Amino acid sequence: GSTAEEVSAECGRLESSGEERMVILVRGFGIGPGLSEDVSLVRDIRARALAGDRNLRHPVMADVSGCWSRGFADARLASMQEAESALAAMMAGADMVIVRGPGAADMARVYGEELADL
Repeated sequence: GSTAEEVSAECGRLESSGEERMVILVRGFGIGPGLSEDVSLVRDIRARALAGDRNLRHPVMADVSGCWSRGFADARLASMQEAESALAAMMAGADMVIVRGPGAADMARVYGEELADL
């Protein structure tokens, strides 16, 4: 789904068919407007879950590894974009983040530890 409402409806359909354990996967986290749309989706899913939407009580996983296929001139630029996307996903409320580059993974880990200390 592309909206929190659509994701909620799909989770409801899956639960009614007997699924008990789910993870809500949000892919994308692209450059420019794509990033803000995906951040908004994660934020909206989390807000609706906190407001009582039981269909959205599942963990949210953000896949930001697509940054590597965007045609960067070198791996450093791709890794920096991936790290930025991972941090944006974490700030939006994602419970888990999929990254490809070790540099982005390290930045996300350090930032997560800083958030845990607050």
